[in-house]
Amino acid sequence: MDENLWRKLTHNYSKESPPNAENPTRLHVQFIFLHLTLDETQMLLGVSMYFRQYWSDPRLRFDHLKKTAGSVRLASKYFHQVWLSDIFFR
Repeated sequence: MDENLWRKLTHNYSKESPPNAENPTRLHVQFIFLHLTLDETQMLLGVSMYFRQYWSDPRLRFDHLKKTAGSVRLASKYFHQVWLSDIFFR
């Protein structure tokens, strides 16, 4: 993504606020399990997996994209600048 476009999209953007403060954010989650191990004697479960989550943030909408593509993937250097859902596992 172009640096100038990123600055324009994030002007007045707060990563501390959810995408839509008035309605819940629809979060899509995928688990892809690669390997499971179970040790019944020690009651341990080991999991190797991919975890993916995605959502739409209307505050970052760029209307010109509708003419070319539905979405743009964000480069990893911008990840710390956008809202992220709170994820935890027990």
